[in-house]
Amino acid sequence: MLNFKKKENERSLKLLSGFKTFSIADRAVEDEKMSFNFISSTIKKSGEKERNIYFIFFGLSSICLIFSIISNPIFLLGIPLSIFFLYFYIKRKTIQRIEDFEKDYSAFLVSLSSAIRTGLDSFAALGRCAALFSPSSELHKEITKIQKKLELGTSEEEAIESFGKEIEHPDVPLFRTAFTYSRSEGSSLSDCLQRLAKVTRQRQSFRRKIKSALVLQRISAIGICVCAFVILGFQYFTNPEGMKVALAHPIGFKALSVGLSLVAIGLLWMLNLSRKRI
Repeated sequence: MLNFKKKENERSLKLLSGFKTFSIADRAVEDEKMSFNFISSTIKKSGEKERNIYFIFFGLSSICLIFSIISNPIFLLGIPLSIFFLYFYIKRKTIQRIEDFEKDYSAFLVSLSSAIRTGLDSFAALGRCAALFSPSSELHKEITKIQKKLELGTSEEEAIESFGKEIEHPDVPLFRTAFTYSRSEGSSLSDCLQRLAKVTRQRQSFRRKIKSALVLQRISAIGICVCAFVILGFQYFTNPEGMKVALAHPIGFKALSVGLSLVAIGLLWMLNLSRKRI
């Protein structure tokens, strides 16, 4: 009886932890590997090839280094700027990939549920759902990835684990867990998929409401920033001599620079708070 409970506990832990049973030492090793592979995994989540990103980075860094040697050392600042540029580019591509996946995800859940209710095997129904979506869509690529893994002899659990592994969508782990439980326990998957589709649609509806509410906040932040520059321009055109005297004074120039910097930082902070999230 105790051995049976122990096996059931290990099996449940295996399913809930993503089909891998970790001890504390194993989890520490896994975390260390993830820290070393953070850059690689971040690039993969964007759908871009690592080779292309590294090539762009080394190209920009080489140009900045050459100009710093030939002309001015200030061009070395281009290296950290290129890192920030690539970071935001990768983040943007990651969000676009998630949005492309989410666009078809709820329809995929409903169609898969309907196909399973007709008596098809869950993997056969999953393969047929690929024909409903464009070959260029992220969802079609993920289904194709599962089919290729199964053709190569990969186990069903590992094949399902690869579904949406590089897409940071919050609902995908629920789908993987439900699919795995259904295959191992023989439970009904169609009803669970219907509930998952309902949750996904409610999340999308809630996000649309939040987006409409945050539009006013973004407009207000941009309006305040524009008003600050309009006031500065009005002061310059109405009293140019006074502005020149103020700028010529060391404290006046520093105060103006600090004020403009605070306005810019405040605008970026407000836009960051109201940015799009999945």
